[in-house]
Amino acid sequence: MFDTIQTRLDEWCPKLFGYHMLKVGGLSSELTSCNCNIQHQINLDSVNPIHNIVADAYDLPFLEKA
Repeated sequence: MFDTIQTRLDEWCPKLFGYHMLKVGGLSSELTSCNCNIQHQINLDSVNPIHNIVADAYDLPFLEKA
């Protein structure tokens, strides 16, 4: 299942654009998106050690300038 998702993501990543990408949860943190044009990628999870931000997805949205 992981390989199937990664293959699809590899197909779509070059088509994505924007300034920031928020990857929520352990699975999305483990999927590579190095072919993506979005340079600022943030991983949010409370368990996975790959995270950049330790939080629960239910905590979103974060307050601005908090």
